[in-house]
Amino acid sequence: MENLIPASLIALEYSGQALDKIAIIKNNGKQAIIGFIELALRTQLDDTQRHYLEIINQSEEFLYSISNDILDFSKMKTIL
Repeated sequence: MENLIPASLIALEYSGQALDKIAIIKNNGKQAIIGFIELALRTQLDDTQRHYLEIINQSEEFLYSISNDILDFSKMKTIL
């Protein structure tokens, strides 16, 4: 039984590190998507193309917000 406590603490530490790595990967992906959208919006686009890019941008922001909430919840669960 005594070995279970240190093992669970180690598991919590590794899960916290994994969550940190997931957050970094997620942020890098977000930056890449935003960068491509911004570049595309600087080009000549018709109204339909611009509309589609704006939808993609809004969707990406919404997904980013949801993924932040999930990561925050996971981190709180790891701490508890």
